[in-house]
Amino acid sequence: MFRFLLISICILIFSQKNYAWSKEGHHIVAQIAKNYLKQSTLDSIQKYFKDLSFEEASCWMDEVKKDDNYKYLYNWHFVNIAPDASYVKTENPNIINQLELAIQNLHQKKDVFFNLKVIFHLIGDLHQPLHTGYASDKGGNTKSVQYFNKSTNLHYVWDELIIKSEKIDASTCLILAKTIPLNNHVIYNNGNVLEWAIESRMLLKNVYQIKNDYISHAYINRNATVIELQLLKAGIRLAEVLDAIFKK
Repeated sequence: MFRFLLISICILIFSQKNYAWSKEGHHIVAQIAKNYLKQSTLDSIQKYFKDLSFEEASCWMDEVKKDDNYKYLYNWHFVNIAPDASYVKTENPNIINQLELAIQNLHQKKDVFFNLKVIFHLIGDLHQPLHTGYASDKGGNTKSVQYFNKSTNLHYVWDELIIKSEKIDASTCLILAKTIPLNNHVIYNNGNVLEWAIESRMLLKNVYQIKNDYISHAYINRNATVIELQLLKAGIRLAEVLDAIFKK
């Protein structure tokens, strides 16, 4: 009984933030974007943000989850697609259509402050592969695994645990960027949200390569670079979208 209780507590502790990149992950995306933005774009955005930092903006959609006024945002963070199926356009809110809508609204200068916070967050979320995952395990949230002998779930491993244990930050991602040619289509693809989702989706096979529900050191080492690249892509693409919106 005690052992069951202890395991349950561990699962609760390691699952409580399992709905997006961790705060650290979203901060990394915001910092990378800021590094790539044109000064004129930075100035324009700051007029809307005022005292709100890029990092704070990137986490806003997670912070309002407990506010009943924003319950309608819940499904905006992800899209569920069955294994071996393709995305089918729908009017039901999901991360793809709501991100596309937010970008469109910003080009039309509609509700700019709100939509800026939406794209700061959702471009980050879309590059976490399990946000384009399977309904059967709620994007890895109900996939139990062991991480350094502690019970958690696969989604949380990708959201936060690898970022923290491998000390991934904006500087490590920017060092990685120096190894990638500027014309590399892997990163620079003109703000196509569906393409970004397909890219993330293609990583799921690797995400689920786990033996006996145990996250090995080899798995961590292999996927730390994947996570760095996904965070880098998200930051650069966020900057590209923002520059296009605020171009003069």
